[in-house]
Amino acid sequence: METGEKRSEKHNVKQLAGQMTAALVLPLAFIVVLLRYRANSDTLDSVFKTDIPLDLWIYLRGGERVSAGDALYAGNIFNDLPFTYPPFSGLLFSWLGVFGDLEVTVLWHTMSIAGTMLVLWLCFVRLGVKMTPAFVVILPAMAAFFLLGTEPLHATLFWGQVNILLMVLVCLDFLPKTRRLPGVGVGLAAGIKLTPAFFGLLFLVQRRWAAAVGSIVVFLATVALGFLTVPDAKHFWTDAMFSSDRVGVHSNTGAQSIKSVLVRDFGIESGAVWLVLALLTVALVAWAAWLAVQRDNLPAAVGMVGMGSCLVSPFSWYHHWVWIMPLGVAIFVGVNRAAARIMPAQLAGLVSCLVLFIVMVPFSATNLEPLVGYHRSSLYVYAGVALILGYIIHALIPRLQLR
Repeated sequence: METGEKRSEKHNVKQLAGQMTAALVLPLAFIVVLLRYRANSDTLDSVFKTDIPLDLWIYLRGGERVSAGDALYAGNIFNDLPFTYPPFSGLLFSWLGVFGDLEVTVLWHTMSIAGTMLVLWLCFVRLGVKMTPAFVVILPAMAAFFLLGTEPLHATLFWGQVNILLMVLVCLDFLPKTRRLPGVGVGLAAGIKLTPAFFGLLFLVQRRWAAAVGSIVVFLATVALGFLTVPDAKHFWTDAMFSSDRVGVHSNTGAQSIKSVLVRDFGIESGAVWLVLALLTVALVAWAAWLAVQRDNLPAAVGMVGMGSCLVSPFSWYHHWVWIMPLGVAIFVGVNRAAARIMPAQLAGLVSCLVLFIVMVPFSATNLEPLVGYHRSSLYVYAGVALILGYIIHALIPRLQLR
C-alpha cells in the first residue's frame, strides 16, 4: 500500500513529465505561428512590421496636450480618432513625453511582454503548479502562443494598446495568495480605462469589502488628479464618456460586445433589450465567478469576469478580450490534472495542449484565420458566453453527482 508521501512524490513526477511534454509542444506551436507570419509578411501587417503603433502614438499625442496645458478632448488627435480614455490616463502618458517614439515603442512592447509572462506566472502559482525548471521554457512558450497566436493579445501589441498592463494591475489584486493589492490595482486600472471597474463584482463575490472600498478610493483619487491636470476633464465625465460612438461603430466586425452583436447581427438598437441582456450576463458572470471562488480557481474567475466586462460594455474592441489568457491557463492546468489520472503524464500533457489550442480557436490571430477556417465576425461574444456557461456546467456536475 502506498504511503501519502510516495503518492505525492509519484504525482510530482507525473506532473513534471506532463510539464516537459508541454515544454516540447508549445515551442513547436510558436514556430508554426512564426512561419505563418513569415509566409504572409508581404501581404499582411504583423506586430513585427509596425513602427510606433497607432494607438500608442495617439496616447503620446494626448499626453503632449496635457503637458502643454491644452484641452485633451477638443477635436480628434488623428483623422477621426479622438482620445477616449479618462483624464488620469492623459496625465500618465504625458510622463512618457521625455522619451522619443522609438524608445517608447520598445519600452511599451517590453512591458507588455513582461506583463504577459507575469500574469502567466501568477496564474500557475495560484493554481498550485510547482514551478519546476521546465517553466524556463514553458512560460516564454505560452507567452509566445498567446501573444502571437491569439488576436486579442496580438492586437494589443500591434496597436500598442494598454490592455495587458491593465490585466497585470487587476491580477495583482486577485491572484497572489498573500500580499495582494487591497483594491489598488483595480482602482488604478479603472482610472486609466473605465472597464476594469467591473472587477468590483469579483470583490463582492469574494466578500472582500475593504478591497472593494479601496478600489473606489483609488479610482476617485485618479479622477481628482485628472481634474487637477487636464483642463477639460469635466467634459469627459459629463459628456464624452457617454458617447460610445467616439470609440467605434457597431457595424465594424472588430466590435465584440453584446450591444454590437445586437446591432450588427440582428438589427436591434433597443437600449432596453441590451440592458436586459447585460443584466442577465452580469448575473451569469457573478454565478460563474462564485463557483470559481468556491473551487479556489481565481484565474478562471478573473478570466470570466474580464470577459464579462467585454460582453456588457457598450462597446468593446476585439483586443479588449485579453482575459482569455487567465481562463485559458486555468483550462490548461485543469485538463492536465484530470487527464493525468487516467493516462500517462506525457499523453496528458499533449491532451492539455490540444484542448488549449481548441478552446482558443475562436480567438485565433487574424493571420491564422485561413488555417482554422473561420472569420471573426461576432464569434468572440458567442464563444465568451459559451465558455462561461461551460464552466458553470463543469462546476455543477460534481455537486449534482453528490446528491
